[in-house]
Amino acid sequence: MEIVAWLNLACSKCRALKAILEERGLDAELRYYLENPPKADEISELLVALGESDPVVLIRQKEHLWIELALAEASAEEKIQAIVKHPELFNRPVLVVNGKAVVARPVDLALPLLGSS
Repeated sequence: MEIVAWLNLACSKCRALKAILEERGLDAELRYYLENPPKADEISELLVALGESDPVVLIRQKEHLWIELALAEASAEEKIQAIVKHPELFNRPVLVVNGKAVVARPVDLALPLLGSS
């Protein structure tokens, strides 16, 4: 099973997802997006894995930058570039398992991807 978790350990939901992975003994690639921000192509890949076309699903709309950068009116490419430039906008945690992804808010949304492992 190929697992990638995009995390920020200051976030309780991210810590909870990490704990679930550890409890299940799953070997996951942990991506701390503030230290290692996603690149535009990685965001595009995440959107495919999520089955989404609008990057808004990966943006924290309560961040001041959502309004400051007028992202509600931005194109998909502008939203992607905003996440690249301002990784604090990244909506977390995101779990990717074997090419399928979910924004795990709440963290229970990650459980179907993990199956009964």
